[in-house]
Amino acid sequence: MKIVDPTRSLVQPKHILMNLKDKNQESLTNIKQVYNACHRFKKSERDNKIERQHLVTKLDKHKYVHFTGTYCEATTVYNIFWAHPESINWIRTPPIKPTCTKLHCLR
Repeated sequence: MKIVDPTRSLVQPKHILMNLKDKNQESLTNIKQVYNACHRFKKSERDNKIERQHLVTKLDKHKYVHFTGTYCEATTVYNIFWAHPESINWIRTPPIKPTCTKLHCLR
């Protein structure tokens, strides 16, 4: 399928359609068909997981720090927090002490 590769590259559906039309002027493909094909592809990538499970899988794959808060029955998610590992390192670094005084900087 011609739509799968651009979808993996995060190309917008309208650009996929324009590219298809450029390659074949007689193409009868419309934007709705492109959107539907992109949706089917993304859904097939997810397998049978719901969106939240897919998100957590991607976060684990890319080594993001994440926390999911659920209610007592553990069926309702009320909070999802994630952060890139580099941003966690930035938080842990101590602030830099200024080297000049106000009077010295104003001169």
